[in-house]
Amino acid sequence: MRRGQLLRRVALGLLVTIVFVVAIVPVAALLALQNRAIAGWAATRLLALVNPYPDRVITVHDVSGDWWSGLTLTGVRLEPTGRSPSISIDTVRARYASLIQVVRGRELASLEVTGLSATATQSRTGTWDLLAPFATRPPPAPLPNAAARTTFAVGRVAIRHASLTAVARADTATGRRHAPFHLDDLLVEARDVRLGTSTAVRLDTLHARVDPATPGLPPLALDATGSLADGRLQFASFTARGGGTMIAAHGSFTLPDSTHPHPRSVNVVLDAQPVRFADLSILVAGLAPHESATLHVEARGATDTVHVAAT
Repeated sequence: MRRGQLLRRVALGLLVTIVFVVAIVPVAALLALQNRAIAGWAATRLLALVNPYPDRVITVHDVSGDWWSGLTLTGVRLEPTGRSPSISIDTVRARYASLIQVVRGRELASLEVTGLSATATQSRTGTWDLLAPFATRPPPAPLPNAAARTTFAVGRVAIRHASLTAVARADTATGRRHAPFHLDDLLVEARDVRLGTSTAVRLDTLHARVDPATPGLPPLALDATGSLADGRLQFASFTARGGGTMIAAHGSFTLPDSTHPHPRSVNVVLDAQPVRFADLSILVAGLAPHESATLHVEARGATDTVHVAAT
């Protein structure tokens, strides 16, 4: 009889322990995350999982949401500020299957970014600091521990009401630095996003307006669809419209990285029907502003040498 009572007590103790671990601890943790200070600390730790910029920290001003299935972050910044690339975001909304899936599986169901403002600077080698982490190719050998992978996945991404200021490098021949150009009304819709040692994205929609630094010139409207995987950019369609310019292009090339400062493995076809040089002065300096041309350009090359044929 005493043995039966002992077994019942052990079973009851195990049941209480299981209930405590499975129910009480998660509930207590979720209640603790309603505290602003604790929520801010936890959000900063989670953002560190998706931060592709070394020696920089992503901070957040405020956090709301139930934490178990979704979060809303406001006042997101890449610190320290005053350096390039600079990134600030008004609102970030993340949805996921569970918090465990985010921490262990490093995966989000959806991510919506509103009010993004960013600045990118081009280096002497031609690479843009904002894109540098995504142009780096993954290591040739897989990680010995698959569980230790550093890739973060997002099912769907939407970026709305965004702007970008790009500071191009000085002209290598004249030393003249071009005026920065600005992308406004930026809209991005993408899916199957991976960030980390393996970077990939399928781009369903990209729309932006490029505002010239020179007064009196019309803006350029840009639209594109395509994909990025292992440092290779493939665009199914690209169009630029503005003033008297209509440009359409498609093709693929490998982005510059620390080993190769220029695009390579290029296979691009471009048609301008027509292109007005005044419109392109946003991107290319020294063109005769009153001239225009109708062009068909094909660029192909396997390494640092690209063959261009124009008609």
